[in-house]
Amino acid sequence: MSDLETIQELQEALQRADDRYNRAMLQLRTLTVSTVQLCADLAVLCEANLAGDVVLVMSKVEQFTQAYKRNRKPVGSVH
Repeated sequence: MSDLETIQELQEALQRADDRYNRAMLQLRTLTVSTVQLCADLAVLCEANLAGDVVLVMSKVEQFTQAYKRNRKPVGSVH
């Protein structure tokens, strides 16, 4: 194996590692944005509950339920 082949292999390995890093960073960013939004929505729900705003609480619960149905496959009955 020549030095040129070794350099080429190292460059390819570095590019693969860089691609993996970039994919991981994108996943982290997406997860972070989703988590921040979830925490904000839960804070609204909690504040509404503390204030006795049943309409807003039920609205938020319905939003969570619809998002769950869109993003997950329910396994069936919980009972």
